[in-house]
Amino acid sequence: NRTMESSSGDAIVLGGVSGLPASLGITNGTLTVNGNVRLGHNDRSAKIFVLNEEGSYQGRLIINGLYKQTDAGELEVELEYGQPAPVQITSVPPRIAGVLSLTIADDYIPQDGDIIPIVTSEFIDKDSGEW
Repeated sequence: NRTMESSSGDAIVLGGVSGLPASLGITNGTLTVNGNVRLGHNDRSAKIFVLNEEGSYQGRLIINGLYKQTDAGELEVELEYGQPAPVQITSVPPRIAGVLSLTIADDYIPQDGDIIPIVTSEFIDKDSGEW
């Protein structure tokens, strides 16, 4: 479990180099970001993984600030039934473009009618979709 903070506003700016994407994996713990997260910065590909890796605790990403994902960004979230949303965004409406990739946890078999939280935000923004 870790916390990242920024007094300037941007706490994480993730963008790869030509031909090589940048990636950040969050597994079996919580990363709380007090500041902005920019994924796919300057149209350079980048990916954030929020997964459960050989443990009983789902990775979580809590963002107290702006989450901006460009077309060059990808967010991969592992789904487990009965867990809170792995990604929680507060303070500022998120701006998400690019790819949202979903992975089903090994021990979870989705059933008809299951409702699984993926990303939550206290905002509903017409530009970025419903939350």
